[in-house]
Amino acid sequence: MQTSLPGHISKITTMADNGVRVQFDTQEVSPESTAELFNQKGKLGWFIFHEKPVREIDLGKLPDIKTDAGDKTPAQRLRAVIYLLWQQGNSQISSEQFYRERMEDIIELIKAKLT
Repeated sequence: MQTSLPGHISKITTMADNGVRVQFDTQEVSPESTAELFNQKGKLGWFIFHEKPVREIDLGKLPDIKTDAGDKTPAQRLRAVIYLLWQQGNSQISSEQFYRERMEDIIELIKAKLT
């Protein structure tokens, strides 16, 4: 996806892993642009901020994006494995509910190790 949206950076937060979380608030967005954004959720990509509308981006000048295990992020890999576990278990709940419950189990396991 390559799209240009008008908006502003409304919040910047530093993360524990030395990353930065950027909250970007748009002006009114078309349904097509909204759908494009939702299709990109969870994917690794590049964010470019420019004070004037950007019509074209020279993709050759962008550095390569490196992910673990091919094209999947660790979170995508975990979700896929939890889905396979759901498939094998003949569960009576939806895959999404199963995913959320397993993720909560993982979160609680890690929280228990915190001091």
